[in-house]
Amino acid sequence: MKRTIITTALFSVLSMSAQADVLELAKEKECMSCHAIDKEMPKAPSFKDIANKYSDRFQVMLEHKVMSGGVGHWGSAPMPGVGARPAVSEDEATQLVTWILSLD
Repeated sequence: MKRTIITTALFSVLSMSAQADVLELAKEKECMSCHAIDKEMPKAPSFKDIANKYSDRFQVMLEHKVMSGGVGHWGSAPMPGVGARPAVSEDEATQLVTWILSLD
């Protein structure tokens, strides 16, 4: 019983640490300039709204959108592409999209 509690607590701490790391990545890549976690912003939907609209089967499409930007998936406001914001690698896009989709 004691081992289970310690293991659960450790997993919880590691999970919170990983979430904090991805949130810092989102800030570093300027995602938070247009998006918020749980409220719609003037330029973009919340990450929770994105998670509610898309399932895991849209992971690759969303990763591509994070890396290249674009328009048309959520209204007419464009998501800036490379050059207008810091570049996002494939690994970073995977981390960000996995985190966003976990927010539903």
